[in-house]
Amino acid sequence: MEKKINILIVDDDKRSSEILGTILEDEGYKIMCVETIARAKEEAAENIYHLALIDIKLSDGSGWELLKEIKRINQETKVIILSGVVTIKNSDKAINEGVFAFVQKPFDVDGLKEIIRKALKM
Repeated sequence: MEKKINILIVDDDKRSSEILGTILEDEGYKIMCVETIARAKEEAAENIYHLALIDIKLSDGSGWELLKEIKRINQETKVIILSGVVTIKNSDKAINEGVFAFVQKPFDVDGLKEIIRKALKM
């Protein structure tokens, strides 16, 4: 990869985000894993992220709240929502909020990597 692509992973399950981060680092991406909305907001304000992977349920609030803040800081950041529970309501909300994709946990790693590649091409 010529230019480093920065990806922010926001998930309060530290082990899962670190595993995903390692997988994506092996693909050549620069990864930052954080566990809270507060820390994610700091990161988004201090650094440019091309993509954010956000869990809906976080220990300090809703991933939906964070999505809006990340888009306010940088409209160009693509967002993929990760959730253990996929509902029509959440899927509709994701579409209305401009989310690139809504992915159910546990996810297929190869499938997620393909979704990430597509998001970054846009």
